Amino acid sequence: MKRKTLILFSLLLLPACFGGGGGNGGGGNNCAAAAFFVAGTWNSSFLCQDDNPSFGCFNGGDVLTVTQDGDDTAPGNNVSFTDNNGGSFSGMLCGTTFLWNGTAPGITEGGTWEFGDAQHFSKDTGYNRNDGTGGGTCTGEGVQDPLPSPPMPACP
Repeated sequence: MKRKTLILFSLLLLPACFGGGGGNGGGGNNCAAAAFFVAGTWNSSFLCQDDNPSFGCFNGGDVLTVTQDGDDTAPGNNVSFTDNNGGSFSGMLCGTTFLWNGTAPGITEGGTWEFGDAQHFSKDTGYNRNDGTGGGTCTGEGVQDPLPSPPMPACP
């Protein structure tokens, strides 16, 4: 239930970041200016709890390639990233919160990254397997290269 709530919450808030109506005519962009320029290579660690007991708890790490519109003097809100497992994700960086969703082989995933600064984030995600056999939730953190990878969290 927590996973479904997180994904639904992510999907409901994403359109709000796009500002419903925006464009050159003005109107309603509710997304705060991006606090940081975060484009580059990131190392991430995660701990997941799957709804399916046969998968249970698992941990891992991935390498993320992040792109962002704007530059380090005027960071934009549009952010996308790929991972070393074939995933592709996009969303909006509003202030210090990046709300995103996308797909990786066999799953649909969405979540948030909360940036403490331009080189560190914590994350909460939810995923569903495309074959309908469930999904789960994950927490973790990321650091921008060349900082050392975050420690791998252990399953309880």
